Amino acid sequence: YEWIVYAKEEGLRKKYPKAYQAWATNVSAFIPRFKNYKKPVLPFHWKKVLRQKKNGLFALFSIFCLFNISGEITDKSPGYNYNFFLIVMTILTGLSYIVLRYLHTRTALLNDDFQAVEAEKQKGF
Repeated sequence: YEWIVYAKEEGLRKKYPKAYQAWATNVSAFIPRFKNYKKPVLPFHWKKVLRQKKNGLFALFSIFCLFNISGEITDKSPGYNYNFFLIVMTILTGLSYIVLRYLHTRTALLNDDFQAVEAEKQKGF
């Protein structure tokens, strides 16, 4: 992760040299300083999170479920000991992915003033 963080920081330094430097001097890298907390300028948007992160949770549960099932199949001990929590969560997150994908592509329910928010965000940082 160290190299990923370094690459991200370098990209931010090149794209926003003054703004990133001002931000980095006031933010601790490891231990948060709550006395310096400032309320965000932009509000949190659940619709944006659902629109952009809909497949991450499904992928996570799918991979762990696949590992569990393949481990049980290759295990030499008698009987299977599947992790049913992983199986149920994989099914539930898969269904939620399908519903969110449908809502995103076929309806305007997950749309909001996204372009205005992005434009405002670009001005601030």
